[in-house]
Amino acid sequence: MIQIFETQPENFQTKLQCAGCYLEWNEKILLLQRSEKSSEGGCWGVPAGKLESGEEPFHAAKRELFEETGINIQDESRIQFLKTLYIRKPHVEYLYHMFKVHLDRGPEVVLDPKEHQDYLWASNEDIKNLKLMAGAKVAFQHYRSSNF
Repeated sequence: MIQIFETQPENFQTKLQCAGCYLEWNEKILLLQRSEKSSEGGCWGVPAGKLESGEEPFHAAKRELFEETGINIQDESRIQFLKTLYIRKPHVEYLYHMFKVHLDRGPEVVLDPKEHQDYLWASNEDIKNLKLMAGAKVAFQHYRSSNF
């Protein structure tokens, strides 16, 4: 069972931190489908990953976006911090830093086939019907509530 909190719950033990980037274009969000050979294979989620040692969440979001999609955001002012969620899974507790980038035109997406097998510019309706990674639907609700 996954629990997601907006504020740090009592006895929360952060083991790691992740950053995710909600890339917006044409009123849709970029989703990546995980490779069948990876954990949660076949599930969809936004470009995201663990922070490296000493890395700031902002830089991790930008790095993960580039590594997973080939998209490099040159104008860093376009990357907006939304919020941090506290995620509690049965065997790990971690911070999930949420960022968004709004694009004026659709970029070329280049996937690393070891990590992802497909991508989709997803509408809200698509998101309701896709098999998402664990906790992603709740994270999308937080994304929408932070998205002004």
